[in-house]
Amino acid sequence: MSVHDSERKGSRPPVSTEGLEALLDRWVSDLERGGPWSDKSPESPSAPPNRIVPEQPPLFDEPPPATEHSTPASEPRENVQERAPTTADEVRSARARPRVQGLGVLFPEDSAPVLLAREQGQLVHRGTVAVRGPCALSREEWGRLGVSATSAQGLEFVLAWFGAPFDAAGAGPSWGVWSFSGDALVHALACWKRLEPATFEARLGTLGIRVVGESPESPALAVVDVTTGQWVQGRQALALLGEDPLLFAALVRAGREKGARLGQVACLVEPSLALTGEDSPRVFALRWHAELRLGRRGVSRFDALLREEAGAAGGSVRAGLRFASALRSSGHAREAGEVRRIVSSPELDGVSAR
Repeated sequence: MSVHDSERKGSRPPVSTEGLEALLDRWVSDLERGGPWSDKSPESPSAPPNRIVPEQPPLFDEPPPATEHSTPASEPRENVQERAPTTADEVRSARARPRVQGLGVLFPEDSAPVLLAREQGQLVHRGTVAVRGPCALSREEWGRLGVSATSAQGLEFVLAWFGAPFDAAGAGPSWGVWSFSGDALVHALACWKRLEPATFEARLGTLGIRVVGESPESPALAVVDVTTGQWVQGRQALALLGEDPLLFAALVRAGREKGARLGQVACLVEPSLALTGEDSPRVFALRWHAELRLGRRGVSRFDALLREEAGAAGGSVRAGLRFASALRSSGHAREAGEVRRIVSSPELDGVSAR
């Protein structure tokens, strides 16, 4: 190491050996100098070129002073949407408050950063909020969305085993339990905004991410491009969400809100409430799985088999096994195996009491 390198990296405690003790000394020294969030961490601007840097003004070590458009932490969220930023300068100021270091984004209100990853050049986040667990929807919340107990149990099973966490995000971008992308992603955000507008504005609106449109059936996504100072919509808006680490992390963080979780499920069930039929969690699970993997054509294919088996004892099980056999014959071995798991799962023998 040269003298200049030593000056750049700061002083280190003397290393007495070149073995394990030396490695431990260096590790402790790195921790004392700030760890992964220090300015000289491996993800700093001097790191290899795979670091993504959003096009925005330099970040501050401390958040800038509050303006008339920022909201103190103690202020109720219901008031946030009244002062949502409306100009590029206001959005730029709001986006300067989180700290972006490499693929980690620390929002000022949070104690831990949102940690992203890159796969094949695309930002991804595997998710941390499971469909089942402390953040699961209660039966009352399923009922609030107009979902029966049997349908809720079937959908919850499919989301838990074959879907994704609520705050998962991938290339495209895709988001949430159903990996919503494109128009479906915009609809999911619109459902959240309709159910809980205050939290939507607090998590996304303040950063210049909006859902607009005259009709609830055809919402549009609008995002501020701070490099041009203009609002962009459609594919350009989705591209910004998928490419800018700060906006991508904001989307991930948004999936942890209860309103966002409700919005994701509402986006699924609103056009699917006509899928009634046999009052069985297993049948609902088979239908939801068919829609997840194969779309509405898959649901129609399964329903045709279900009608053929109607009235016979164990008809829904036979319909499911026939569906699995047809999938395997058509080259969908993975989907066929998943259908057999649904057919045989004891979790779907009755309605949960939760």
